[in-house]
Amino acid sequence: MKKYWGKSFAILGLLGLMSASCTKTEDLYDPDWVIKKYKMNWEQQFGAVDENQTWNTVSSRIVNVTVAYPGDFVIKIYTANPRDSKDETYLLGQYQAMGGEKIYSLKVDMPSCLQYVYVSLVDKAGGRVIKSAKLVDGIAEVAFGTSQTKAATSRTTDSEEYLEFEPAVLEALNAALPENEDADNKTGLLNNYEFVSNGTFTLSPIYGKTSANLELGYYYYNPQTQTVAEKTDVVLIEDLSVAGIAQTFNPQAGNWVYDPNTGTSSPTGAWENYNYQYIGSEWTNWGHTKIRAKAYTINVPQGYRVGFYLKNLSGNYPKLYSNVALNEDGYYYSATVNQNGNLFVGMEDWIREESNGVADCNDVVFSVDAASAAELPDPVDPDTPSGEETTMEYIIACEDLGATDDFDFNDVVFSVSHVSGSTTATVKMLAAGGTLPVYIKYGTMNLGEIHDLLGVSSHVMVNTGNGTTANVTSQEIEVPADFSMSTDMGGFSITVVKGGDEEVTVDIAAPGKGEAPQMICVASSTWVWPTERTSIVDAYPDFGDWGQNYASNQTWYLNPSSENGYSK
Repeated sequence: MKKYWGKSFAILGLLGLMSASCTKTEDLYDPDWVIKKYKMNWEQQFGAVDENQTWNTVSSRIVNVTVAYPGDFVIKIYTANPRDSKDETYLLGQYQAMGGEKIYSLKVDMPSCLQYVYVSLVDKAGGRVIKSAKLVDGIAEVAFGTSQTKAATSRTTDSEEYLEFEPAVLEALNAALPENEDADNKTGLLNNYEFVSNGTFTLSPIYGKTSANLELGYYYYNPQTQTVAEKTDVVLIEDLSVAGIAQTFNPQAGNWVYDPNTGTSSPTGAWENYNYQYIGSEWTNWGHTKIRAKAYTINVPQGYRVGFYLKNLSGNYPKLYSNVALNEDGYYYSATVNQNGNLFVGMEDWIREESNGVADCNDVVFSVDAASAAELPDPVDPDTPSGEETTMEYIIACEDLGATDDFDFNDVVFSVSHVSGSTTATVKMLAAGGTLPVYIKYGTMNLGEIHDLLGVSSHVMVNTGNGTTANVTSQEIEVPADFSMSTDMGGFSITVVKGGDEEVTVDIAAPGKGEAPQMICVASSTWVWPTERTSIVDAYPDFGDWGQNYASNQTWYLNPSSENGYSK
């Protein structure tokens, strides 16, 4: 029911009910008749309720985070990669952490359908390392500075000084950093970056597209006690030219050797200087089967930041750093590339004003390697991103009277924003499709009457597509440290005030498992509730299937039918 029609209508309705009071379905002498009527109407429209159904799309999961780096950190947990999809990324949890081989087992609210989480470790300097983790049986595992899974690589150790690579690696890098294309905003690339050291690692220059002689260097600093301005620069290669970047193996070179087992002769092959600007398939045409490059060692303490620079020696040019803040013109001149778990660095050697404003970051490309996967450095954004982060909202939609037959779940609509690890939450009043006074409560705390909070009279339906609109309002509340929307929908409820000769109040809370609901909780900041008199199953066709089978269709709220929802 949406409207209170007054005393005369109530009497007529009561007379009608009395005439049918002997029926099995409408027994006025049964105090639970309204509940039974609601359940009967529900099952007629949606079918029987799954006994495990909670009508809540929020789950509390465990994210285990290991931090081996020394120092103070903030752990942030997101729905998606905050580097790649900021507008669709929501902050789920935030916790303080002290590094040094410590494991944090964190409880985090999130959409039940979420399969991956992204964990950001933010250091005192504001830089962040971001890693993803799959949720397996409700648990995600992430490690910073400890053993990591690394995909198999085609490269092998040729000697103590050289690493060997297959041509396919170069083909992939050539595709990732194409000639004369700006490297900015390409998926999987970081243009403004440093590394966090996990121990000794190497840089191997494997190909180049330049005619300049170059100086390659790196810098390092401790982000817990220093700023990047206090870094120490180190020259790694004093004079790096294309001719000296790498060597190719030519099977047609060298002496021919007779094999008595096969009765044939074959060339021994030879390593040749690699004076070559790499261009796609020409590699195969040359007949060269592999490439090797000298490995240059970098060894700084674990947890230190490491960055790189390239300096063009052909003129009076500045050093071009991997950290944009260190470049005189404020532009980027480098990029990281992750190919199947293998890490590469591409660098630019010409300033933008002399390269038509393009930084393709492929003048020299380096492979990043270590003796073990645990010692590979982690790419880090050196600067905290600008702008506010978006917190996930959990929307609670209610039916205010149990005898309803429309099931539009817009009588009372409000959202709760909460970051796991925080002791505050924000409650936002969104809509009131009912015409009875309804109070929103958190535990014993009365947050106010929904119509009053939206600035309209209690008989006015607002923000449900009936023509009356109002700006949403919000208020901040204190919550306990273990607060979770996954349990009883956070402890929120509504109290409906029925009029008549005697005022009657009805409390509506999160339904018990397997019950027909008058409250549902949707883990989505952008969910649109049904318009007035639109059944929720008409607005969201998968809703009925989800109600009958809790384990399926958990993304029902992401699949609206058409224009039957009201957007806030």
